[in-house]
Amino acid sequence: MLVAMMLVFASGVAITAWMFMLSTRLRQSEANDDTLLRHIEWGNTSAINLTYSHYKGYRDASTQAAVTGQLTTGSGASTAYWGGVDAAAWSSLSAFRTLQRPMGATFAYPYNNIRPLDTSDHGIYFERTDSTSDTSQSEHLSLYNYLMTYPAPLLGDLLIIHKAASGATGTYSMNQNTTVNGRVVIWDKTATAGNLRSNAVLCRYTSGTSAVTTKNAGGTASLMPDNWSIGPSATAGNSSASTSPAVTDGTLNMANNANFTPGSIYHKAVAGTYTAWNGLGSSGTTTDPSYTTQTGSPTYAPPGTSPYNYTVTGQLNTVWVNLLNASLKSLVITGNFEQVVLVGSTTQTEFNTADGLTPIYILIDEDKLRDIRFVGENNRRIILAIRRTTANTVYMGFSGTSSVVGGPLRWRCQLVNEFGALWFAPPTGTNISITGGIRTNWQFNCTDATTTQRISLNEDTAPGLLETMMPRDSTFTSYVLVR
Repeated sequence: MLVAMMLVFASGVAITAWMFMLSTRLRQSEANDDTLLRHIEWGNTSAINLTYSHYKGYRDASTQAAVTGQLTTGSGASTAYWGGVDAAAWSSLSAFRTLQRPMGATFAYPYNNIRPLDTSDHGIYFERTDSTSDTSQSEHLSLYNYLMTYPAPLLGDLLIIHKAASGATGTYSMNQNTTVNGRVVIWDKTATAGNLRSNAVLCRYTSGTSAVTTKNAGGTASLMPDNWSIGPSATAGNSSASTSPAVTDGTLNMANNANFTPGSIYHKAVAGTYTAWNGLGSSGTTTDPSYTTQTGSPTYAPPGTSPYNYTVTGQLNTVWVNLLNASLKSLVITGNFEQVVLVGSTTQTEFNTADGLTPIYILIDEDKLRDIRFVGENNRRIILAIRRTTANTVYMGFSGTSSVVGGPLRWRCQLVNEFGALWFAPPTGTNISITGGIRTNWQFNCTDATTTQRISLNEDTAPGLLETMMPRDSTFTSYVLVR
């Protein structure tokens, strides 16, 4: 009898413990369901907010009414809500055009700088939009979206390798004789950049199993990329007027983009004082400023060797530009010509004076262009854009000597190259130092076949008006508050 009672008592304890354990497990499962639903709602809300902000916020002069977006399943009484947002209205939002800075904002907000800059408030230009989670969610979220814009080359991204030009086939390589004293940004995994030297590499392409990197500054080892394509970012604009004009795939369309004028060098140039030049029918000297059609033997003959060989038939149509002329306007050069000669300074005094001259655009939009010559040195802030519809190779020769004894030829220049190989040709025994940056979607090479470092890219730490003149890049940050 006693044994039976003990068995009944033990069984009761076991059953009671089992029931308690089952109840606890059920409560845990219910809590996990709530947590899972919360994560789904948060994730969906964030995704809808990001998509809407990207698609609408990167248009120019964008005006949007308040809008609600929800993810639902089922119908009638069984409808379930899986997240959504109520986006606030905005008016004339121009993320790539704004000149507002963080300290100039009329409201308080959290802010995430990319990095401090040499500006009055150590910030970058920005625009903001607001969203909140839809009212069906038990937990209410406020999302503050910051579209932060600034020219990437002025942030230290000195060589930006964009996706290959439309119509170009095969891989493309970057010059092994160049040291980038900043960061290389690679949008295209087909580019060959392994022989470049740089301080850092950022891989922005979204596919592939291995990183495209450069060597370190000393050329002794390959660099690890800063990240692997994390964080949404955009460049100045694509060719579509029907979708968001921001570029998130790394293509390059900055020279003349009628569908996105805030990021178009042509439209920026013609909005100010500029000279349109067709390269033919005029003559002049190298002083006021000079645009010359040269006949007979050219002053700077195009090279006749591969891969940039070019045979002149008849006269060589040449445009001369005197960068030291204080009255020089921005130039939009089109027409039937083959060569542009940029004349800079020959003395240290001229070099120092050029720093105070007005920055200008020089847009060369000509398929027959085969030769650009850099004469002397230049300390004027210039934005040089080369646009072609055919992939003709352009030879870029340098001549002269530095006004600093034994130093490299110094050229201050922000270069945009669309569809065409570039071949840099340093003078014998003299290197080239470029203060600025290069954007290119095709080959960038050097006539020196050795591995000797002949060209260095350096950040412009005093850009001045270039902050507002250059096409800008944008990154997106969303700050979430819960209430």
